[in-house]
Amino acid sequence: AMHATLQPPPIPEVVGDKGELPPNEALREIPDALAAAHAHYCRQVPRGAQGGALDAGSAPEPVIVFVVQSGERNAIDQRLVEAGVRRACGAVVLRRTLREVHDTARLETRHGRRALVLPADPLPDPAGALGAQEVPGTLVEVSVVYFRAGYTPDDYPTEAEWAARLLVERSFAVKCPCIDYHLAGAKRVQQALAGPGAVERFLGPEEGARARRCFAGLYGLDELDEGGKGPGGTLRDRVLADPRAFVMKPQREGGGNNIYGTDIPPFLAGLKAEEARAYILMQRIFPPVHGPSTLVRNERGAPFDTVSELGVFTTFFSTGEGDGQPDLNKYAGHILRTKPADADEGGVAAGFAVLDSPLLY
Repeated sequence: AMHATLQPPPIPEVVGDKGELPPNEALREIPDALAAAHAHYCRQVPRGAQGGALDAGSAPEPVIVFVVQSGERNAIDQRLVEAGVRRACGAVVLRRTLREVHDTARLETRHGRRALVLPADPLPDPAGALGAQEVPGTLVEVSVVYFRAGYTPDDYPTEAEWAARLLVERSFAVKCPCIDYHLAGAKRVQQALAGPGAVERFLGPEEGARARRCFAGLYGLDELDEGGKGPGGTLRDRVLADPRAFVMKPQREGGGNNIYGTDIPPFLAGLKAEEARAYILMQRIFPPVHGPSTLVRNERGAPFDTVSELGVFTTFFSTGEGDGQPDLNKYAGHILRTKPADADEGGVAAGFAVLDSPLLY
């Protein structure tokens, strides 16, 4: 949105013949996918049926819950998605931390299923005309739980947060992401999926072989002393001989947590056996260097040689019904992050990279 606002009129000496900004519909496609999941849930819930503790015919419409961090720094981004949800389906969105879910939510048997219910805020009418819709303490049913937190161990500081996650997973609410897809983003699971024959279970041999052409090497630390007879010796030998070719990753997101290059050997030497299970080694990717480019942060610009990373958003929703084809499976926009070529880390929120546009790439 920022780039689209700043673009007109085009500046020929900057964009040359590259043309217009590529379409980026993330703020439409992501809310549309949440709305599709909400609509599916509502179709499964006959509003005139008798619920558990409440009569479902008199109960308010189900709500969508965004699970967020306490003191969330990405609130504006999330509010834009929330506004998109209201546009797409009119559903009310509640923001809750995992601790708040633990303290206020529960499961109730409604319409033969385990419904997730929690107290509502004083909710405005989605159309903006009817005033307060609910009073504090009114229990509302949750159709979709959208996790904008819960991706790092830091989000589970006590057993209460783990219990909240289990409560959500046991409910009939649609989860975004589902636990299977969430675990697929975990470093140790990715390492397992990269093992011989693993990805082929899901894609088949031909498509699996094509996918493997894009894989970087992923290794558990329990493999450090295996393969001594191969080229370069054991994995440990290769790391010690050329540590710059590797990056060591814990199960963390957002930048600032990885170990790079010459920092890896001493870190490995001081790592306890029980701590080693939390890390993987990955073959480091060296993207092409571009530059010089001017990067702007905190209203100050500076020239750097740069590297970029293109992320592609997709939306996927499937009920598993019918012929097994997904109900929704779409490209949903992109994000391009750029950082100085000599920087190891790359998180935007962590301050290592900036948002970029393919128009300028």
